[in-house]
Amino acid sequence: MVFEYGGPVANAIQRFKYEGRAELGALLGSLMTEKARHWAGRVDAVIPVPLHWKRRRVRGYDQAALLARPVAKALGVPLLLRGLRRVRNTPSQVDLSHRERQKNVAGAFAPWRLHGAGRVLLVDDVRTTGATLQAASEASRAGGATSVYALVLAARVLSEAT
Repeated sequence: MVFEYGGPVANAIQRFKYEGRAELGALLGSLMTEKARHWAGRVDAVIPVPLHWKRRRVRGYDQAALLARPVAKALGVPLLLRGLRRVRNTPSQVDLSHRERQKNVAGAFAPWRLHGAGRVLLVDDVRTTGATLQAASEASRAGGATSVYALVLAARVLSEAT
């Protein structure tokens, strides 16, 4: 996690994701590179947590892919834009509980073109409960990844009741 979700960071992420501000991807991704250096020499590839193709078509871009590009460049490893694919177009998770989120994303990802990347770094924009990252991690392992790490731009801090 680079930031706690809230304030100006949350506003930037909202504009990036929902207001068509794709140009923010390079800036926000560059903010992730310092934390990403922790994995220098420890990962073989960077994989963005993918959107379903229908949502990507509506949005016009995949925000995780835009964030992952500067991270992969900083680490000097390949960016596997198609390492995973989202095989189910899951509904938005904004108002779901942790258990509902787990159920929503279970089986939503499948390995596609991991190309023998044993140690991978998943990149996503926001982590709330970790359910999406867990599902993406499971799919990465099913595709042959031996170690899966995750880096998110921002994480929500939840109460224990959530």
